[in-house]
Amino acid sequence: MLIKGTVLYKTGKYNGAIDAFDGALESMSEKTSEEKLDTWIKSYGINYRYALKFKAFSLCKLGRYREALNALDEISAIYPEDPEIESHKNMLQTLENERLIRRTGSIQDQPPKHPGIWERRGKSSYKLGKYEEAVKEFDRCLESNPKDADILRNKGSALYMLGRYEEAIEAFNKSLELNPRDADAWNLKGSTLYMIGRPEEALRALDKALQRNPNIFEAWFNKGSILFELGKYKQALSAVENALRINAEDINALTLKTSILSGLKQDEK
Repeated sequence: MLIKGTVLYKTGKYNGAIDAFDGALESMSEKTSEEKLDTWIKSYGINYRYALKFKAFSLCKLGRYREALNALDEISAIYPEDPEIESHKNMLQTLENERLIRRTGSIQDQPPKHPGIWERRGKSSYKLGKYEEAVKEFDRCLESNPKDADILRNKGSALYMLGRYEEAIEAFNKSLELNPRDADAWNLKGSTLYMIGRPEEALRALDKALQRNPNIFEAWFNKGSILFELGKYKQALSAVENALRINAEDINALTLKTSILSGLKQDEK
């Protein structure tokens, strides 16, 4: 279930990832007596921490910040001095606070005069997970500069995070018309096409990304994930090995490779 959850998370299927991680967590419940806790941590602690961590990340991607915080709090109960988890909790608390605080004025109340300000606002909103606001701010920037390929790509990325995939593809297409050599835009378009059930087109887009920049880890990983789900294990293995060439220690790529090798073994039987 950990492998399934990881693949679903990396391909943007966050609800499915949450279900998979919940299934993994149920199979290794942490409920035990204090005297047996050390033994449990040695046996299950790392995987339990991993499942909770990526469940929290999936919840965060869906804007469910309070639930994500609760998942990280469970990790803190077992690993009370984990600086990485504390950092994630601080970030999520900021996002939750931003959501709860009512803004004193709307965007229209105080319109900036320079489009660069809208761009900076859009990027800031995006980093905070405020994707609806980011889209609006990128749109205001595009009013004065409709042929800015980078802003169109950023808008597409925000739409992707909102699950508005058709609109995201439209934004990526406009961006690529202006700058067809943008490997990041091709990569994002590929991920989006896969989300709406067009895997073959997604693979073509990812290949175009990699033709322009063969060192994009995410493009290789996404390609490997798609090929894996299509049952094309040999091609998937080649793709994930390229991803590991770029980042040999990435836990998600290593997990995907293990899953692919398992699939190859099943085919050989």
